[in-house]
Amino acid sequence: MGASAPPLVTVLLAVYNGEDLLSEAVESVLEQTVADFELLIIDDGSTDSTPAILASLNDPRIWVFTNHRNMGVTRTRNRGVELARGEFIAVHDHDDVSAPERLEKQVVFLRENPDYVAVSCWHTFHMAGQPDRLARPSVDDLSIRWKMLFGTPLPHPGLVMRASAMKAVGGYDESFITCTLDYDIECRLSRIGKLRNLPEPLVSVRRRPESISVQRKAKQEAYRTQISSREMGLLLGGGPVTRRQQADVETVFAGKLPQGAECRQAMALSLRLARRFGEKYGCAEFVSRQIEPVFKEHAKRGGELLFSGRPAEALLRGWAAWEIAASGLLRGPVRVLQRAASRRLVAAAAPKGRPMPHGVKDAAGAVRRRLGRMRAEWRRRRTIRRHRRASRPGPAARPNVVLVVADALRADHLGCYGYERATSPALDRWSERGLVLERCFSTSTWTMPALASLLSGLWPCRHKAVQYPNPPALQGEVPTLPAILGRAGYFCMALHGGGYVSKLPKDVAAQFHIFHSPALRFERIVPLALRYIRMLGRSPFFLLLHGLDCHRPYEPARRHDRFFPDYRGHFEVSKLGMPGGKIPQSADDLRRIVAAYDGEILGLDEALGAFLTRLEGLGLLDDTLVLITSDHGEEFGEHGGFDHTSTLYDELLHVPMIALGAGVHAGRDDRLASLADVFAAVLQRVGLECPPCDGVSFFEPPREAQRMVVAETGYGEDYHARITPADRALKPSRRLLLRAGRTARDKINLDHQDQPLALHDLASDPAEMRSVLEAEEPRARELRERFLAAVDGITAEEILAAAPKDQVQDSPEVREALKHLGYF
Repeated sequence: MGASAPPLVTVLLAVYNGEDLLSEAVESVLEQTVADFELLIIDDGSTDSTPAILASLNDPRIWVFTNHRNMGVTRTRNRGVELARGEFIAVHDHDDVSAPERLEKQVVFLRENPDYVAVSCWHTFHMAGQPDRLARPSVDDLSIRWKMLFGTPLPHPGLVMRASAMKAVGGYDESFITCTLDYDIECRLSRIGKLRNLPEPLVSVRRRPESISVQRKAKQEAYRTQISSREMGLLLGGGPVTRRQQADVETVFAGKLPQGAECRQAMALSLRLARRFGEKYGCAEFVSRQIEPVFKEHAKRGGELLFSGRPAEALLRGWAAWEIAASGLLRGPVRVLQRAASRRLVAAAAPKGRPMPHGVKDAAGAVRRRLGRMRAEWRRRRTIRRHRRASRPGPAARPNVVLVVADALRADHLGCYGYERATSPALDRWSERGLVLERCFSTSTWTMPALASLLSGLWPCRHKAVQYPNPPALQGEVPTLPAILGRAGYFCMALHGGGYVSKLPKDVAAQFHIFHSPALRFERIVPLALRYIRMLGRSPFFLLLHGLDCHRPYEPARRHDRFFPDYRGHFEVSKLGMPGGKIPQSADDLRRIVAAYDGEILGLDEALGAFLTRLEGLGLLDDTLVLITSDHGEEFGEHGGFDHTSTLYDELLHVPMIALGAGVHAGRDDRLASLADVFAAVLQRVGLECPPCDGVSFFEPPREAQRMVVAETGYGEDYHARITPADRALKPSRRLLLRAGRTARDKINLDHQDQPLALHDLASDPAEMRSVLEAEEPRARELRERFLAAVDGITAEEILAAAPKDQVQDSPEVREALKHLGYF
């Protein structure tokens, strides 16, 4: 090529045996209204009269190159990209005709929109013996990106690209050597900029029986499926989906109902793909307008099929389509379907006079229960929408509050508290941006009393919700965080893992606008919490986030179970503490238990790290007070027991407390703190008056040189035998007193009659292995009197008085969850 100044546009035309249509294609390029262009023609080893036609062309804008052998259109185009000198590269096939104004309109668009890397246009299809057909692919970038998951909506014969973008993505992929696949290059271009189709027919595409798109149609289709699978996998954040999954998703978005057992999986994958697309590109409105109607139609058709009177197999397939489609929208005749599901499904599957097919009755019950859960979810979302419409947050709105309670999480198994294993890399990083309380203690060794202290700021001996297994309910006059924050305009949510949180008294649960147990683990609870937070918009909220990740049975996911890979024993960690006294028999068994527990912490850390990252990504972290703590710890044989037992040692009471966001200053504080302090700390931070309570805000300077921290077990003498003889021999302790300022030295255990049971000098015996009660009896009496004075002389009988059992929530589902956790 000559040394003339580079042109504005390089028109790239690759030709192979195109003698019949080549001249007309070249003429349409030379007639373009843009004058500053070059026409780069590469003859890919033609064997007809194409070389003679090219030799006859006499125009200074034309440059002709020849491949001495046929290299294929992919390599030929890549050679053209290397030779192109223009700022823009326009693709032109040798059998197509461009309108005179095509290049001008496309170049003007790219110059006016620097964030776009490629633009094509509508086109007409012409095939001999058939009427012309106008192809009008999607115009805007979002529609193109969505449809690019299934094929190319960007016609390549009319494409104009920035040369810099084409070279940045590395040109055409030559692994598609037998035929070009424009789909691949356009997908890669979409990752570095926007795409557009001009809504004008500027190119006439002529198809002949010998063209590549006709001759190699099957190969093109195989390549298209391969790239579609790749693009779907990239959007979902993993490797390519399988060919079967890709085909099923295409079926769903084509408006058809997948058949057989794949129906449910196909609908679920399609729904996840649509949601991920909306999250990645921030286009909820586009998803609602363009994609959700597909699911609405499937929901309608699935609902009709469900009650159509067809055989049971068809009914259940229809149900699968309906429930998955409707779960993304939660609109429609849910109540009607719920009432009719069991009766109609059974009647349709078992006509009069015939025995009912096996399993149909159970299927009907499953349908009814699932519809009930969907209706409950719809109600929760309706509650959020109503609150959002009614709330009017002012310019100085109070900060949001997120209280994360990781059940059974020991503080000393986190890196930010000095643990040697990398169990909590995410929380360790976040803790550097917040306040870490190094000596925070729970008010109990089981969930109910600890959670009651968190919500009320009271010690167990005051709120009395402590006796196992049916504690008295919190008294009606006891103020709680959801009650106070709810009156201040907060939307209060409790998304929890179940267990004893599900047994909170009904009047306390009712103080939350949403009180829901969607799953056991944070990895499934967190996405729902984020969804509700996004729905709330700018309305202030209080979120109690509770998960049972670290609670036994310890069953970490395989990717998290990495801390003792060489274990060769046979101890089943999931059986620890179950009836029958399953305890470790060797040091390796104990190491395996701790490693499984640490693996659970790693999974918990991953979920909470993702939650905090997403909260920051939504721009909410600076306006949200986040407190991360636990209700109690776990024992791993330090004092002869396992799980969280009836003892009051620090491995069960020392819990993490990390505060983030909402102006919290980073640092570490070694003051003595209690879970009861959360109540006062939250109210002080949000600017609300704090009622009288036992807690003090840890955001304020310490007010006392000496401080008491009180805890209570709540396990009665009739509590079932625990899992080791040493544990069974323990007398049930009731209360604990830690005394001193910033160096807690004394720790006393009292029995049911408030008599000293044990006294530990933590300065000389931090592991609490020996009692100094006999040698230090005067000091024990002094501590006992201080404790009794602090609680105003409340007697043991008053503390242990049981309220009626119907004051706490109970259900077969709750009892089944508690059984899974090893309580029954």
